[in-house]
Amino acid sequence: MSNLDFIKIDKQCVIRVFDTYRDAMQKLKLSKLSCLPVLDEENKYVGLLHRFDLVDNKENDTSDKFIENSAIHPYVNTSAQFDIIDENNEKWLSKLIKKQKDYKHSLIPILDCNRIFKFFAYIPSELEKTKIVSEYNANITIIGMGYVGVTLATMLAMSGYHIICIEKDEKRRKALNKGIVPFHEVGLNEIFSKLFHEGSFSIRSPDQLSKSNCIFITVGTPLLDDTKLPNVSYLEESLILAQKNLDDGGVIILRSTVPIGTTIALKQKHFDNLTTSSLFKNKHIVFCPERTLEGKALEELKSNPQIIGSESQIAREKVKKVFHRFVSKVVEVNGTNEAELVKLCDNTFRDLSFAFANSLANISMNYDVDAISVVEAANQDYPRTNIAYPSPGVGGPCLTKDPYILTYGLPTLSSALKTYLHSGRIISEMTLDGICQKVVDLYNKCHSEVILCGLAFKGDPITDDLRDSTSLILLQKLIKQVSNVKVWDPIITEKECKSVVSDAVWWYPPWISQKEKPLIIILANNSPHFMQINWKELILENKGRITLIDCWGVCEKYCSTENDNFTYLRLGKNL
Repeated sequence: MSNLDFIKIDKQCVIRVFDTYRDAMQKLKLSKLSCLPVLDEENKYVGLLHRFDLVDNKENDTSDKFIENSAIHPYVNTSAQFDIIDENNEKWLSKLIKKQKDYKHSLIPILDCNRIFKFFAYIPSELEKTKIVSEYNANITIIGMGYVGVTLATMLAMSGYHIICIEKDEKRRKALNKGIVPFHEVGLNEIFSKLFHEGSFSIRSPDQLSKSNCIFITVGTPLLDDTKLPNVSYLEESLILAQKNLDDGGVIILRSTVPIGTTIALKQKHFDNLTTSSLFKNKHIVFCPERTLEGKALEELKSNPQIIGSESQIAREKVKKVFHRFVSKVVEVNGTNEAELVKLCDNTFRDLSFAFANSLANISMNYDVDAISVVEAANQDYPRTNIAYPSPGVGGPCLTKDPYILTYGLPTLSSALKTYLHSGRIISEMTLDGICQKVVDLYNKCHSEVILCGLAFKGDPITDDLRDSTSLILLQKLIKQVSNVKVWDPIITEKECKSVVSDAVWWYPPWISQKEKPLIIILANNSPHFMQINWKELILENKGRITLIDCWGVCEKYCSTENDNFTYLRLGKNL
């Protein structure tokens, strides 16, 4: 596992070739290092001067001619290992970190292409690491109080920390300052409110941020609509804010999903602000991906291993000290690139897995195949197969963007691999098109009333998150081809819906069709609220024919009826 830090040298500690023995010893003592670089009159690197070489030479000098103002150049090690960086290379830090395995000593001088000394690459001892980490006591700030930030703040507060919560959006900040969570998550609001009134949180705007030695950044990295490129402007803005307020010895922990190589590029960009002449004062940027499931965030923050990516063992140990307050297991990976890829591969793998299930749904809609039966038969008592059930595309704020973020971070990836990694997105769109066409065909036959139910990107666990919801995509597709489509959601309000789809018509259950008009009901997510509807009573009360399109199969067992006025269609089975 990587164990590499960097140390600068204060100007007053730089040894010159014309320095005396006494000068050199004073500078070594001041630096608290075992060796220092020696520079010539043009500030170019000559070699290393080691404290032990000076002491040994003085003790071994038996000529009685040794004087403390004698020149030090005879003791300079001109053949000591060093390394060179090209500061014009956008990946010099990444390349330097990879070379650690070749370093033979704990202090390696790093020079530029003109042999100007820049800093030391330093491999700390176990004793140094233990001392620094033992003295580190985190005071925590979280920048970005969206879903990830609020759930993390709540878990950390439950673990005994006082959390400074930084939120840019005034409306959200006002809600939090009343102890109210501005989104739906079962049980979270009660816990947050209790902790808030106990004084566990300080809710502030960005210009109210105070010094902290542990700053989490949990802002979003959405895709730019036209290009599908990740927008990291919020992250960069937050990082500048964090750096201004990071105490010596502090750690910035990135939780936002980013392209591979982002963290190390940010560290290189801000290297001079992070690196000092003392390991105790060095600052670090660490990548620790958020990997929780909406609706189960508090549970999964405790149960899921936390990934920690950094080349610095000291930084990893500091972050572990924070995480161990609430999680029993952390997984250290060899650098930030690997940690970034963990998050991206988590979600891209899931996207591709669900895309395979939806491929079967597309087959079922076009070739009269019962894909549900196929999945159940394939999975039954066969340990190497675990196919998901089809769903109406794959939405949400993560799976819809992470495949694009993954390939963006790999610019030399072959077009064939890029196509494969993006194929989940293509199949999701095909699935929604297929469902839309089936609804349109049914509508054109009898000009039914059409109501789409379940607007959040998923229904179970319950959430009110509309970001990249396939339900909204399906709704917008239907509105273009079907007149007067109506909507309803058991959690999301009419006002929230209309803020996203302004021309949506809200229709509360029970959906009694007017003038004996046929009714098409689409269950677009898997909300457990749908199971609480009395379907048999609804079917009996309606005079018009009802067609229920259950995209997730959540109500199949609740809709068993032989009523001639009712048709049940399930995605992957008979839709």
